[in-house]
Amino acid sequence: MRMLDREAQFETVAHFARSRQNAEMLSELYDAFASGDEDAAGRFVAPDFVLHVPGRGRNAGEYWGAKGLQQFMSNIAAQHGGLFDLRVPVLSVNGGDAFTRELVRMNRAHDPDLEWTIPISNRFKIRDRKLTEAWVIPEDQRLYDEYWTTGAEPVSATLVKPRTRNLGPLIDVRGASSPENLLLLEGMYESFWRGDGDAMRRHISEDVIVNIAGKSAMSGVYIGWSGYMGFRAKLMSMVASRYKLDVVAIAASERDGWATEYIRMNRPWDDSVRAIEVQMHFLIEGGLITQIDDFPVDTYAWEKLYTPPRP
Repeated sequence: MRMLDREAQFETVAHFARSRQNAEMLSELYDAFASGDEDAAGRFVAPDFVLHVPGRGRNAGEYWGAKGLQQFMSNIAAQHGGLFDLRVPVLSVNGGDAFTRELVRMNRAHDPDLEWTIPISNRFKIRDRKLTEAWVIPEDQRLYDEYWTTGAEPVSATLVKPRTRNLGPLIDVRGASSPENLLLLEGMYESFWRGDGDAMRRHISEDVIVNIAGKSAMSGVYIGWSGYMGFRAKLMSMVASRYKLDVVAIAASERDGWATEYIRMNRPWDDSVRAIEVQMHFLIEGGLITQIDDFPVDTYAWEKLYTPPRP
């Protein structure tokens, strides 16, 4: 038994050492990305790398390999009009799974006096310190598409403000992995799968804020445990007889947690089983989940799934 304990301890230390290495790799990649160094950025991706960008704008699609990432960067350089201010306040890593949260201020080359502030979540898969897959997940898909659609009415834009220089590091890798918060998330999901609401409640703050993005029948902000349960009731009312939720990626840092949910379900108006992925973000304070954000990986498909047809 003592030998098994030592092996488990070694595996845990090795796992979080790998998480630290991957956090440092992502920090270096972001430095190259923010500076527009396409050659340097391309060195951080595997030959079979693929980047997924959702939506209906000019930048939507899949980008394969180093050349694909470089094309994605070239598209951004051609689109913006000199303002590209990237902040990355959140990095969470768990072995080969990683997540970031970005806040990007950009203008456009054809109307440079206007700027957009776009919040974006990202999911990464890492193998041997190389990116193998990445997902750009706009937290407001319509805002992202507005920026990337030439001729679109700039309803979300503001006048360009004076730029403030970011003197600190783009990413702080300290605290990018938290075993305690990872256990908190895993415990919450295990309670969910057991159907143990009381155990699940012990992981979540009484005044939790639940933010469901998009424009589906479920979208909105729900406050407190009763609000969360109201959201769950609304969700399950759209399930006919089949519902399955799996977590395909998970990570946690000092204040943030992430889980990519893969959901399969049928609905009362459509008996066929449909699949969707959502990116869950959790704000963690004092050992409890205080905020839950639900960001669809494909907003428009997600809205269609969760909106009943009109009578």
